[in-house]
Amino acid sequence: MDMLAAQFNLEPAIVSTLLHTHSSLFRVKQDMMRDGVGALAETPVEDISDAEFDLIKESVKSIGMSSPDERLRAKVGMWLWDEKKGRNAKKDINFANVNVTTINNHFAALREAKAARRAALTNKVVDVET
Repeated sequence: MDMLAAQFNLEPAIVSTLLHTHSSLFRVKQDMMRDGVGALAETPVEDISDAEFDLIKESVKSIGMSSPDERLRAKVGMWLWDEKKGRNAKKDINFANVNVTTINNHFAALREAKAARRAALTNKVVDVET
């Protein structure tokens, strides 16, 4: 998939979406991987109970919020907020009517904006009087 993305100058996520939308063989192989059938099988993931999830959530909260790194505390706080709102759950999205070029341009713009933010942070000069 990465070879196709590089060949057509697209994001791998877009190539995956296109293949999933237009290739029945790709969908079958993806289903086989998800279901753990055949040579493409992934390691099955066990479901956890709500009590176990609450325990994990509490441990993440206590570890994250006691961290001296404020970025980690912010990430944990945002994750917990999104979890409470139900935003962390994966959703099936139908991409059948999406323009690939638009999505690819959007990803490129996001990469450029991220690079500009990083450049602004690394090139920041603090003037200190002596």
